[in-house]
Amino acid sequence: MKDIIFHISKDHFDSLKITTKAIRSKIDIINCILKISEILLIKNHLPPSNNKNDIVVRIVVKKMSRVFLKYEKSIVSFYWPFIVSEDLNHIISIKNSFCEKIDAKTIKFVEFIINSVEFQDPTHTTSAHEKFEEAYLDFDFDFSIEPIHLWNMINYLLKIDHGYFRYDNDPSNTNGRKHPLDHIDFFYTNPCTFKIGLKKSFEIAHIS
Repeated sequence: MKDIIFHISKDHFDSLKITTKAIRSKIDIINCILKISEILLIKNHLPPSNNKNDIVVRIVVKKMSRVFLKYEKSIVSFYWPFIVSEDLNHIISIKNSFCEKIDAKTIKFVEFIINSVEFQDPTHTTSAHEKFEEAYLDFDFDFSIEPIHLWNMINYLLKIDHGYFRYDNDPSNTNGRKHPLDHIDFFYTNPCTFKIGLKKSFEIAHIS
């Protein structure tokens, strides 16, 4: 299957509250993955957009499974964990590793769970699994995924290496070799992150 590339207007992108400029945790990345999945399911119903302020999304669906988000002078990229397919009518479907369909209701549920205090704070009196079971019963709709597979999918998203990096063209903070004009930041936590300087700018089109 060919890569999936589409544009999102900045207003729509901002309305979804997708975090790209301040990714500091796996939860931030998972939230991005869920929001992009949500857009994929409805992208054919979005008004066409193609201007310089758009956010460009490219999902590479080859052996290297990654998503790239281009906005302003930055590109953010991380591992894409789902199976994506497109039919002859350009309708997108998303599946988990168990080949079960991920729909908008499932995305909303996973989003609710990973942003709950029980997942954010491991010392909370209610365990993450207890929160999952409670929420699964409280949500008033039929899930497209078996509960055990849904729980495993959430755990998978939390445990995998997301392979995060961010490219920047940053003239306002350029400072010789310490902060090159064009550079890539690897990882998202302060103790681990580092920069690699580039001799020229980097574009999504450079990725093959």
